[in-house]
Order: sequence, then structure tokens, then C-alpha cells
Amino acid sequence: SKTASDVSPYLAWLKEKATPFATYTLPSIKYPGYYELTNAQLCGQTNPSPYNGKLVVLVDLNTSYRSETNAMMLATVSRAKIIGEPTAGTNGIGSMLILPGGLKTSITTVGIQYPDSTEIHGCGIKIDSIMHPTIQGIREGRDELLEAAIKILNK
Repeated sequence: SKTASDVSPYLAWLKEKATPFATYTLPSIKYPGYYELTNAQLCGQTNPSPYNGKLVVLVDLNTSYRSETNAMMLATVSRAKIIGEPTAGTNGIGSMLILPGGLKTSITTVGIQYPDSTEIHGCGIKIDSIMHPTIQGIREGRDELLEAAIKILNK
């Protein structure tokens, strides 16, 4: 069975075993208009000596589509913390459509949600610590999310 580690090999280095990170909602071939939920998708693989350090993943509104899926996978690392602002809530597998007049658009045809069925579309991924840049920090030219990540890593 193919796991997400096939497309994200860094998880093999970070984790000691494969764990579920998502389920997919797929269109039913038997029943048009219906969707079927897949079994939990896995990420990682057996690794007797994974990286044991801390991991902080920064996210914001620009975290969308594949980067949201990557953040979901990284969140399965036991020492990971996801911090930042809510993400776009746009992950999933899309299909391109060409409309009359040559207009192009895309729609999500395969949904991705957490193994517990928590929805991501329109909501964004789960964040351990929601943080926003402040006006004061922006005026001072500081990256407050990066500063927070460094504090977590130095604890």
C-alpha cells in the first residue's frame, strides 16, 4: 500500500513509524453524486532512530493546498508544534476545467480531512498555537512568528 511517505521522504527521517494523518473523500464510481471515505492514509515509515529534536511548523493564510497537507503530515511527528495563523483551508486534489470561451478554473474533486473526520476545507488545519503578527512588530520589522518558533526550539 502506498503511503504519503512516497511523496514526503523527510517524514521517514522524523518519525519512528507510519501513522495516519488523513482520510480522503472520493467520488463514487458506482453511485454518481455520492462520495466515499477512504481508509486512513499513512505517513512515515519504520525508523529505529528518528530525529529526536523539536520541530516547529509555521503556517498562515498563504499555507494552502499541498503545503496544508504537508503541515498535516508534519503534525504527526510527536515533537512537532504547529504555530501561526489559520491556513487557507484549500487542500485536496483538484481538477482543471476549461469553460466556454477558454476560461480556466479548478474544483476540488477529492477532499482531505483528518482521520477523525475533522473538516479542513474552508476551515484550515489544526494549529497548536494561534499567533498573529502585531502592528508593533510589523513597524519594527520583526517576524514575531519566527521569534516564537525560536523560543519554542530553545526551551
